[in-house]
Amino acid sequence: RFGPSMKDSAAPDGAAAGYAQAFSRQLLECTRKLYKAYWRMPQYNLLRLLMTTACGLVYGTMYYKVGQVSNPASIGNVQNVMGVLFSGSNFLGNINLMSSMPVFSMERVVSRQTCRI
Repeated sequence: RFGPSMKDSAAPDGAAAGYAQAFSRQLLECTRKLYKAYWRMPQYNLLRLLMTTACGLVYGTMYYKVGQVSNPASIGNVQNVMGVLFSGSNFLGNINLMSSMPVFSMERVVSRQTCRI
């Protein structure tokens, strides 16, 4: 944010008063920076691919043929299928979240160091 002396000055490019750029521009630049950092780490992408494959194999073998329900399906069968879908997506999302935390925390440290210079 700008200091109090800059508060009354006109903001560039329609930005809200007190910010150097508009929110959309800041969001675009941050997204570009994280996209570049994300794809420059092949070990992170390989880990995600391996964990997704392993999770798919585990859930696939544990719940093989659970989706084959009678017609009309009972409430219990539908709840079983929905539980498997929720459990699989929740587990895989948490694994991907935990594996991405070191990547983004390292990027934050680098960003803070470059701002101090």
